[in-house]
Amino acid sequence: MKENKQEYGLGTVEVITKTAVYNVPVNIITDEISTVADLMSLGAYSDNSAPIYGYYIITNDISSQGYTRSTTASWAFENCFQGILDGKRHKVSLNFSTTRNGLFGVLKNSTIKNLTIEATDYDGSGCLLAYYINKCVLQNVNFVIPNEITEVSGSCDYVISNGGIMRTVFNSVKFESN
Repeated sequence: MKENKQEYGLGTVEVITKTAVYNVPVNIITDEISTVADLMSLGAYSDNSAPIYGYYIITNDISSQGYTRSTTASWAFENCFQGILDGKRHKVSLNFSTTRNGLFGVLKNSTIKNLTIEATDYDGSGCLLAYYINKCVLQNVNFVIPNEITEVSGSCDYVISNGGIMRTVFNSVKFESN
């Protein structure tokens, strides 16, 4: 399903009984994300050769402490994440040196929602979410950076992406310091 954008998200199931036919709305979930390795496999640090489609949910808080990525970042537009990531109100704590140019590298035609992204050692340069974001929706996303950061290189959108944000909808996006 990762490569088939038609087989995830909101759909319907037809239930046929002796007396009626019912169309029941369902949400088709591609996979559950429970570890930092699962999360990294969706983004710039995966070794995918095709776009990553799907509806993914995060099942618990995730920390990248102790994680070492095994691949170098890919910034190819043709194999970027183009799905839905629902954080289910969980927190992802990232060691910023692990994801210096963003968790996803490139986001296109994506939705990221109900998620808190905390940078545990963010120094004010680079980005947290993706180097480049195009035609996406960020809904109920919180970015938490260390309290000792007094200046960010650029504006708040630079914290999200330092390569550019184009035609993206922001809905309840917050910036906090801890």
